[in-house]
Amino acid sequence: MKQLIQAAMMGWLMVTLLPLGALGFQQGDPAPDILVENIDGEPFRLYEQQGDAFLLNLGATWCPGCMGQSIQINKIHDYLAENNIGYIEVFHQDTEEAVREVLANPDHLAVPEAILDDGQVRKSYNVFMIPRILILDRDFQVVYDGGPLRAPELIEYLQLARDEVAAEGVN
Repeated sequence: MKQLIQAAMMGWLMVTLLPLGALGFQQGDPAPDILVENIDGEPFRLYEQQGDAFLLNLGATWCPGCMGQSIQINKIHDYLAENNIGYIEVFHQDTEEAVREVLANPDHLAVPEAILDDGQVRKSYNVFMIPRILILDRDFQVVYDGGPLRAPELIEYLQLARDEVAAEGVN
């Protein structure tokens, strides 16, 4: 009986978890361009953004893990500013009121671009879990796509994205 339960659990894990990896992006994949409105109704196009790297934080105000990820990003605020790294926060299945309340919180990092997703980002990026972090290099190539990262890990991946930019300049 114990072996049957173990086999069933292993089968369930394979069926449910393995496909999740297939939905994300691999390192080096181009990130899809998006043209949406930011929280203030102004047009936002990813590929028009300037920076040496980009941090996309996909989450929701009602998600405790997402708010925890925001705390980690707050810890690297100075690093983002000092290293010309764009920061975009995309809120899924949220209301404008809830997003504005979070953004008004003095403990929340000032977000240059806050997007209230109308479903376009979810579809373009195959959002299957939140929180989800994407780190992109200057050319919008994926360096990292996955779950939450602590502040030191965020810096590590952002540095990798910036190093790729620096390496391009050497050639």
